[in-house]
Parts: sequence; C-alpha cells; structure tokens
Amino acid sequence: MPIINKYEAAFPQWSKLKDFSVHTVIAGKDLEIRSRQPKTAAFVVKGRAFVTAEGTEYTMNTGQAPSNGIILNTGTITIRAKSAPGYWMDRCTVYVFHGDWTEGDIGVFRLSRFDRPVLTGEPVTYEKNNSFPNHSHPFDQAWLIYKGRGTVCVNGRFAEVEPGDLILTRRGEMHDFAQVHTYTEGIYLDME
Repeated sequence: MPIINKYEAAFPQWSKLKDFSVHTVIAGKDLEIRSRQPKTAAFVVKGRAFVTAEGTEYTMNTGQAPSNGIILNTGTITIRAKSAPGYWMDRCTVYVFHGDWTEGDIGVFRLSRFDRPVLTGEPVTYEKNNSFPNHSHPFDQAWLIYKGRGTVCVNGRFAEVEPGDLILTRRGEMHDFAQVHTYTEGIYLDME
C-alpha cells in the first residue's frame, strides 16, 4: 500500500496518479500550474476558487454540493481567488492532482469516531470505530487526508495517516479506514 506525502512524492509505476500538490492562492495573485500529464483534478478545501482551463472558468466553493472538485482534460490550469458576497476569505486552498487516467471522479469524505459504529461493507476481523465500509473498486483510487488522523487498512496491511498523506489503492484491493483518531476529512480521486 503506497502512502505518499507531499514532501516525498514517489509514485509507483502502476499508478495513474503521477503528482499532487497543495496551493494557497491569495486574491490578486493568480497561480498558473503546468503539467506534462493529460489530466488535472483540482479540489478546493478552503475558500472560493476560480479555475480556468482551455478558456473555460469553473467556480469551486468550500461548501459546494455534491463536490468542490473538478477533473479537466488538460495539464495547464490557472487558479485565482477573490472574495465575493458570502465569502469573506481573500484566499483559497486548492489540492491539484495530475495523471494519465481516462475517466474519473473526485469528491470528499468525512469520518467521525463512534462508540458503536454501524458496520457496512465486507466483514473485518479488526476493531473499528467508524462506519467507513471495507470495500474494493473496479478502478484505482487515491485518498488524500487534509484534516485529522487515523489508521487505514489496504489488503490487510495497516498504516497510520495524517494531513498531507495520500493513499493509493489498485483496482480490486480491499481498503478501509479502520480507526479514526481525530475527526477526519479527505479527498478521494477515482481513476479508470
């Protein structure tokens, strides 16, 4: 189970995700990001961001439903932040992912501890304190933790994770967030 943090990005050869980064963009100081990869995904976790790619501008807000993320068919994007009615912040925090997947999806997950969690997904033999289901997918997936701490399990191997850690799972691998140590939020990126 590869766990990659933003300071030591060594992606395995099989991974469709090739790079990720976090950016704080301040109003009036646009940020242009270029990549040699054909796909870019962006996700705002704080504030309001305007992402421009191939002449189209997308607006992403922290509380936007169902997701505050986008996947684009380009490796070059421009991100800008500006305050607007209802958004007092003059900056935004954006996670950017680059890779060579064909189809994908991006979203957020949130996990809390429970004394008696409702267990869903495939049965497990280890103790759990949340309702994240033990499951697998017919595609590769990355999860990036941006808030909280916990223990993940991928194909029976356990690892501690914290903000800035990225967990990569291959298609068919069972994966679970076994223990939530503190309230946790993360981004998932599905890649086919």
